[in-house]
Amino acid sequence: MKVKISILVVALCMLASCQSKVNYDFPNNYKQAIVMNSVLTPDEPISVTLSLTMNISNAYDHDIYGATLKEPTYIDDALVVVFEDGQLLDTLSFVDNIIYISEKTPKVGSQYKIEASSSKYGNCSASTNIPALPEISEIHYRNNVSVDDEGEPISKLYLKITDNDTDRNYYKIFMSVNRDEESYYGYWPVYFSQTQNADSVLMQSGSLVFDGSCLLISDEYFSGGNYNLEAFCRHIHSNTAIVVMSISESYYEYLRSKAMQDYDYSTDGFVSAQNVLNVIPANIYSNIENGYGIFAGYSIMNDTLR
Repeated sequence: MKVKISILVVALCMLASCQSKVNYDFPNNYKQAIVMNSVLTPDEPISVTLSLTMNISNAYDHDIYGATLKEPTYIDDALVVVFEDGQLLDTLSFVDNIIYISEKTPKVGSQYKIEASSSKYGNCSASTNIPALPEISEIHYRNNVSVDDEGEPISKLYLKITDNDTDRNYYKIFMSVNRDEESYYGYWPVYFSQTQNADSVLMQSGSLVFDGSCLLISDEYFSGGNYNLEAFCRHIHSNTAIVVMSISESYYEYLRSKAMQDYDYSTDGFVSAQNVLNVIPANIYSNIENGYGIFAGYSIMNDTLR
């Protein structure tokens, strides 16, 4: 019996130490395309970045510390205009060799379209809106309602969403705490339980399985009515900041797909630059015509849990 066990141990060690080199077949005829990124909010002027896609074979710099993503090539010759509710609102100016910016700020409830044209790289466009916030009330929490698999305390967040709009609406909810203590600096997210939150509203986006730092929900099950949200999460400290965002459909779909793309199945966590070629790829949502990227909008509410 001892001989058989020894043989098994040796075999397992040999298998564990085996490595194989994988040769990735990157296309040689790669053609760059425009990437447009812009997220609108009523508190900030309208801005947009225009850059070019990068071939993954040369998108990273490598050194003794690992891999870092290179800066993209920004497009500096574009004419960028923005429309509000079908009317020309402004022509954006290119500043700091990176960003196109307007002096105008967007408004809640309006529809926006951005068009960009470059003599070198062609044209692209996209449309979005800035949705209004719902009525949020009865925000509170309870600590120590349960424990997780590791015996750590679980808290529960409660809030009421009154959705007065019969159209489809989308929300992002997250919390953070300021940890001014040794080994902790700045704001740290309060993670939601990825196993105990079985409510159909909380799970419908599918993103919670991949990213526990926020809740992405739609009003599919409570449109035009009320929803009493109850979500299990890590321990909530006093003075924890809570943020509720009303987001456009494009932002909702982008955040859903990005959560899946950023997930590393091998570590059950976020993918690092070193492992970017080892993860299962997911298609990132884009609403840019003749290009890639995201054009989205949101309105935001900040509060403090006491």
